[in-house]
Amino acid sequence: MVTDLKIILLAALKTTTPQIGKDYLYERCVTKYLSAMLPAISYAIAISNKSSQYKPYQFPLAQTTLRNALGRIGTQQKYISDVMKSHATTSLIIEIKKGFNYSNSTHMLSLVELNPIYKSLIMEELLNLQLTENKTNLNEIDRSPNYKVNVDTASLASYIVKTTKTITDTENEGVYKNKLFKNLLAAKQLQSIIHVADETNPTPYISERWEQADSGRIYGQGLSLQRLTKEVRHAALGYCYKYDFKASSFALMAGLAFSIDSSIKIAAAIDYVKNRNRIRQRIAKELNIDESVIKTIFSAIGFGAELKNNQFNAIRGAFAKVARMKHDPSIRLERDIYNNLGADEFMRLVDNSIFNNIYKDLQVINQTILEYFKTNALVINDRTYSKIDPKTGKKRNNKQKLAWIYQALEFKAMIEFLELVSDMTQQEPLLTTHDCIYFKNKLSANVKIDAAYLLNQKFPYLRFEEEEIIPIVEDAHFASRYAEANQFEQEHKQRIKEEELLAQKYSSEYVQ
Repeated sequence: MVTDLKIILLAALKTTTPQIGKDYLYERCVTKYLSAMLPAISYAIAISNKSSQYKPYQFPLAQTTLRNALGRIGTQQKYISDVMKSHATTSLIIEIKKGFNYSNSTHMLSLVELNPIYKSLIMEELLNLQLTENKTNLNEIDRSPNYKVNVDTASLASYIVKTTKTITDTENEGVYKNKLFKNLLAAKQLQSIIHVADETNPTPYISERWEQADSGRIYGQGLSLQRLTKEVRHAALGYCYKYDFKASSFALMAGLAFSIDSSIKIAAAIDYVKNRNRIRQRIAKELNIDESVIKTIFSAIGFGAELKNNQFNAIRGAFAKVARMKHDPSIRLERDIYNNLGADEFMRLVDNSIFNNIYKDLQVINQTILEYFKTNALVINDRTYSKIDPKTGKKRNNKQKLAWIYQALEFKAMIEFLELVSDMTQQEPLLTTHDCIYFKNKLSANVKIDAAYLLNQKFPYLRFEEEEIIPIVEDAHFASRYAEANQFEQEHKQRIKEEELLAQKYSSEYVQ
């Protein structure tokens, strides 16, 4: 198929690389380049769409693998990828950083971004890219799967249509449109690896490979629903219910610290566990900043972030990110001013009494736990802590030790909750993430009460909350979901109306 992008690349290649010579070689070079690069870019963006370690428009790409897959061309037998990326006018990508390893990948990767010259054309190509079923080449997980996730194919398809339309209707380029674009690519990649129902599974599903850390925490690998944004995950799972541990790091660590030393004073931290929404809203109002930023900050301190006034610190960095997003990029700032963005908000947070009390309590909790495990064996849920991280081979510091403890406690709590619900309902989860579980059917009030009570016998401060998951879909799909319920409700109202009229008639006859 001849597209605008292909025509432009062909013309540019003939100008920049006249030595190739023959027209059919130019045609072959560009065709092979596009046919390999576009699916690879789509997959690379999709698989990293939730990662916070890259800038919004950057993603890791296995260029060496692509180089070998594309092969060579011409009498000089040059690699097609080298020929195409040797000039800015013929390359789809710009290389930011070459040769690094990402998440223990077996391949060396490069950090890249879309070539700004062709960005809009590339996005258009990717939006229209038709991905055929691909269960091995696009998804290495499927070569050694150990978990299956049931998916709602109608919901996912509807999400793709809805998001495509939203992107088309969104005129301004920016963070929102970029997020929509990455989510759409992830959804389309998921759609390409769905297995139809078979003798091993009665509904459509995707195969995943999960790996378990020494703390017990389970991590999905590659294109895993665990690693995708909630919008894509919810579209794939369809209408369901999520049960989420509330402020789990605070709750679990506070419970452990109190079991070690019941004399510690951590009332502010316990209050946060019980009333985290109200407390975050109050701090956000006092600081005049969006509540989502305060939520990010509390998550950061829950995982050991410290109050350090530099732009690379997780807490100060959260404020800097917001300030930089608000800043007009067309106005250049001096480096010192740019680096100082978010500093005032950070200082207001440090001076906030509510935040300060919670932060101080957290230090007491962490110190109590660290002191205890200096001399006592650290074993949680039959998992023994090792000073050497088996994944990296490096010695763990105190922050990493606390993280291991929290993850081990969280895994233990998750297993307890799953077993309780399974025993009471015989319902298997759709999906588990680190701190929440998805079920297709809503848990009854009695099950929730009993599960909460039994869970609190081992984890006294841990609570969970229920959320009905309504994926982003087309209006027609949404309406069809509730059509039966709406019909029942309308019929019920009609029966009530008829009975009221009948009652009025009998009442009138009786009076007469």
